[in-house]
Amino acid sequence: MMGGKIVWRYLSLAVVACFIISFYSWYALSSTQTRGNPTPHTVKMPNKLFVPTDNTVPKKEESLDNLQRRVHAKEEVIEMISGENNEEWLPIYYANMFNNNTLISYLKERLLGYCNPPEVPTTGKEGLVVPGYSLESVHILIRHGDRTPLESNGMGSSADINCNLMIVSETLPDKMFELLATDFNEWKELLRKEDELMLSDMKLKSSLQKSAVSTLNMNYVSALLTDSNKCRTSQLTPSGWRQHLAIGDFLRKVYTPHKLFNPQAIDHKDIMNLQTTSFSRTMQSAIALLYGLLPEDQILKTPPMKIARALNFCYGASCNCPAAQQLLNTVSSEKAKHKTDNSYTREISKGIKKVLYDKTPNSPKLPHFFALLDHFTSFLCHGEKLPCGPTKCIELDQVQQVFQYVDKLEQDLKAHEDTTSMKHARLFMYPLLKDIADAIALNKTDHRFSLYSGHDLTITPFLAILGLSDFRWPNYASRIVIEAWSKAKMVFIRVLYNGDDMTSNVSFCRNKLNQDGLCPLNKLLDFVNKQNFVLFESKSYKEACFATQM
Repeated sequence: MMGGKIVWRYLSLAVVACFIISFYSWYALSSTQTRGNPTPHTVKMPNKLFVPTDNTVPKKEESLDNLQRRVHAKEEVIEMISGENNEEWLPIYYANMFNNNTLISYLKERLLGYCNPPEVPTTGKEGLVVPGYSLESVHILIRHGDRTPLESNGMGSSADINCNLMIVSETLPDKMFELLATDFNEWKELLRKEDELMLSDMKLKSSLQKSAVSTLNMNYVSALLTDSNKCRTSQLTPSGWRQHLAIGDFLRKVYTPHKLFNPQAIDHKDIMNLQTTSFSRTMQSAIALLYGLLPEDQILKTPPMKIARALNFCYGASCNCPAAQQLLNTVSSEKAKHKTDNSYTREISKGIKKVLYDKTPNSPKLPHFFALLDHFTSFLCHGEKLPCGPTKCIELDQVQQVFQYVDKLEQDLKAHEDTTSMKHARLFMYPLLKDIADAIALNKTDHRFSLYSGHDLTITPFLAILGLSDFRWPNYASRIVIEAWSKAKMVFIRVLYNGDDMTSNVSFCRNKLNQDGLCPLNKLLDFVNKQNFVLFESKSYKEACFATQM
């Protein structure tokens, strides 16, 4: 009996030993494989427009509720391109032509900037200052994201772009975009309901109605989710949404260390100044940026956006500036004269018209060059073939000629300080620059974060009033950022354009920076309150606006 117990004891020990050895072998093998093939933090994709395979599209995490999924997406945003991938973005239909034809290098470079493809990571120098400074406030002026052309202008068929957010989100490895589309789908259904709401739904609906989201027309948003897939004219495309989502996410990362927002705050209504023009594309761009900027579901803690009827964000008496309107009329005449009196532009127009209409009788007149470029880039930015006529298609070199002309025209019109276009910018954008300067000088707590969502016709003159020299047609989702920093009771500003620090080039900051590359606030205030009007031989904005002759 005793011998049997001993044998059984040894057999038990042998079984346990075998199990331990087997487990250790499995663990060692697994560890070795993991160390040899680390799980990447990014999803590597070709730096082009692409159709993802089943392996590239992240699976929905059905076990997590919406809030958890939002948190997860904000903390581990899937970057569509690894920083190690040096392959350039190119319009996929013309990739080989761009790679093999150096004669269209200008167009290649401009498209990468202008289209601002969301596949390319957002970078910038925002928030980068010498240690020792405290961030006081951030003021951002943006151009809306990628959109369809403003009008057809008799140019024939438009690019085939799908604007259904839900459908498009399911084809892209972009988790945050997928969650935004899902949230919007839920929100628009909730805002439509008037009865039979649970308490939690009633609270969410109340939060939506009091936040920045309330600015959106939810009937219009419904069309983005459930109606025809075909984009309408002047509509923000899914690429436009994703551009500003990426910018918001980038700014969240760079400003979080500076405690721009208090994550524990009940809401952000007392520190945010949100303004947009009255167009759906600017409202949606602002919402997309805020969705990427704020952690978790804090977009519901934002204040409603103030809607500006003017492109320069003026209100009341500040909009009454006859001199600015007079100058704008003169600029428009100069642009028209520049085109009709220019043999170069007549030759370009002749070539484009021949392709599109050939010998078609009573063919429509071509629109102005900005509208031409608007139409052509809608194809190229989405990787589609350029429009064709009866026998031929528009060539890349023709688009390049239009781009070069538009950029050159902007440079010529603002070649020096006292041109008509520059004078117009100095008056037209004064109300916005004054608003930002006062917010910084008075340390307005309700302007700790300001967002102005506008257009190319907002960005261009604002660059001009700052004295910056980049007068090329602004990219989609362009951004101008003015940061206010303090140290030893002194306040300084930084000015950035599309992530580049332009402070040293700002007219009133040149050769006046401190040792850390920041511009004293008093230089901005002196310009806003005095120097800006010297050009008009006036002492105030009102006096300059009502001068009898410009």
